[in-house]
Amino acid sequence: TKVQFTTEIYDISSTFDSSTNYRWTPAKVGIANISARVAWTSAVDGVTIYTAIYKNGSLYRESALVTAGTQGNQGPHISEDVQVSAITDYFEIFARQDSGGNKTISGNTTQTYASFKMLK
Repeated sequence: TKVQFTTEIYDISSTFDSSTNYRWTPAKVGIANISARVAWTSAVDGVTIYTAIYKNGSLYRESALVTAGTQGNQGPHISEDVQVSAITDYFEIFARQDSGGNKTISGNTTQTYASFKMLK
């Protein structure tokens, strides 16, 4: 499931789309850092949950966590330096959980968040 980040704290270069595609298009070539955490409002004990970075619509990197108990706000963090090779490259955050049932992603911005920045 693509995570729809609709709240921006700041977006100096106006490169994150928080209303339509929910993706970051850095618009310049170089190295960037992407960090994200996606927390779930409830969990099933012993189930694997994932936070992933997608580049141009394909899985780039993924982080996993096996839940401990049923309490909410569990979620893996991911932080990766990525190669931006074209000005049209775009990045998105996806989340997955393997419980077999529907679960809700936490909308609390202290639990579920993403950061995108150009390093050079």
